[in-house]
Amino acid sequence: MRRTSKARARLGPGLTKPKRMRHETFLRLGTGYLEARKELRVAQEEQLSTLVWQMEQERIKYDL
Repeated sequence: MRRTSKARARLGPGLTKPKRMRHETFLRLGTGYLEARKELRVAQEEQLSTLVWQMEQERIKYDL
């Protein structure tokens, strides 16, 4: 999450390229931000699947 927020902060406010930033830099930072978001989503999906698995194990263990 920290990597995603730092990458977003470097892009600047809004959805447009900040003044005085080279277009290549903006594209590179934008690509890095999208990759960080993708990695965050994958990590969150992993955490969720692990949590669901643990909950299923507890339900089976306690016969709920």
